[in-house]
Amino acid sequence: MGLSNEQQLTLVGELDQRLRREAELASVFAAVVPGWYGRLLSSLILATGNAHVLYLSASYLLEGSAFSLNAVLFTNKLYVRATVTGTQGTESGDRAEPSVTALSRSSLTSMRLSCDHDAFDQTTAWPGSIRLTLFFARDLAVSLPLGAARTESGDAELHALVTTSRASLER
Repeated sequence: MGLSNEQQLTLVGELDQRLRREAELASVFAAVVPGWYGRLLSSLILATGNAHVLYLSASYLLEGSAFSLNAVLFTNKLYVRATVTGTQGTESGDRAEPSVTALSRSSLTSMRLSCDHDAFDQTTAWPGSIRLTLFFARDLAVSLPLGAARTESGDAELHALVTTSRASLER
């Protein structure tokens, strides 16, 4: 069953808002929104449907005029990775095609993590900053968060992702 126009517009608005909150993407939205951005949103929604996004992380690298955007998001059942590469400020850059891959979270095989919380220090919040690497079948892996910028809400979502990933591994 497809999404209605109203559902699609709601999902676009929600996902757009989440991506714009990513500090790593501030330069993407600093001027005119690139032509590929709407196609990225559509591709992500096509991959996730109307599933709730539990966690989203993104990074944006600009070297000269060459750019590379990476984004990952997790729903209850999916791990979705998106990439867009091109040349900023050119017609071909605006036409860059997003590539979106979705995997079942049930293909998770292991996780590696660390945090900066000292178990004996009761003055700092649990669990502190988390670094998480999730390993999936076929030697696919993702290390999170993708970018260096961190937010309190992003850290809370990452902690929740650790919890749901651990539960998935325990099954």
